Amino acid sequence: MAQQGEENMRRSGGATINIDYGKQLGAGSRALPTPHPDDDLATIVHKMEGLACLVDEGKSLAVSTGYTATTHIERNPEEIGKARMTPSEKEQYEAWKDGLSLPPINWSVSRKPITGGEKSLARYQKRAVAMQTLWKNDTITEENARWLSSEMSYSIPLVIAVVKVQAAERDLAGGQTDITEAELAEIQTCHRVNAVALDRANQYFREAKLLLKRLNHCRDKIQVRENAIKAKIPTYKQREDPINRAREFIRLERISGQFDYSAATSGSREARTNLLGNVGLAQQPRPSKRPRVQVDLAN
Repeated sequence: MAQQGEENMRRSGGATINIDYGKQLGAGSRALPTPHPDDDLATIVHKMEGLACLVDEGKSLAVSTGYTATTHIERNPEEIGKARMTPSEKEQYEAWKDGLSLPPINWSVSRKPITGGEKSLARYQKRAVAMQTLWKNDTITEENARWLSSEMSYSIPLVIAVVKVQAAERDLAGGQTDITEAELAEIQTCHRVNAVALDRANQYFREAKLLLKRLNHCRDKIQVRENAIKAKIPTYKQREDPINRAREFIRLERISGQFDYSAATSGSREARTNLLGNVGLAQQPRPSKRPRVQVDLAN
């Protein structure tokens, strides 16, 4: 199954599963722009071509775009966690990061039963996981966390601080463990740029479709005028005329070959009654070999 997936990726145009997530944007580096809802179609295509080149090269779209199309632009869970901490939580967390030694505790006897239902249990389970990190002991349980909250409440800000950092780690990974945080960011970036580009393209198609309908309606009216005049030619084959039938249906005057030749010039020029100049419809006038106006290129 995995081999089939890799084969499909290969056939899709050079895309590869091996993505380089390591090279982050340095200070002063510009993130590659992503499609924006206000972009015109040419700009959208230009941006998408740049992103597609990154796929061919095995580079990360999320990294190259500065994570601007992901749920979290900030990618450091510790920084995200710190932003959520209270002053006392941050103070204790920084002290622990600087090497604070925690007191040894006999976890086999330091426990209290959980009360308060499922929400209370979930809270102490999260604290227990944080305490496992703090004391480097995987045997710590929610009952130990309940005991610590009761007997060493002054240490709880540190526990909650670690809980917040771990929560940030889960958020960056989308609350799952099947793919890495970097892979989730890549999925979010791919989905976002495709969605914006497709939505913008669909908007252009809708606008173009409406304009084409208006264009075709005008073209049909003009064609009726042409056909009405051609109808005077004995050899001309009459054609279907849905425009005039629709006009008759709503009691509008038919479009005919009769019109005012002088209207366009407001009567300031002499009306011309023979616009074709004795040239048949099937015969096009030949261009003169001698220009009517001599242009002096020397001046």
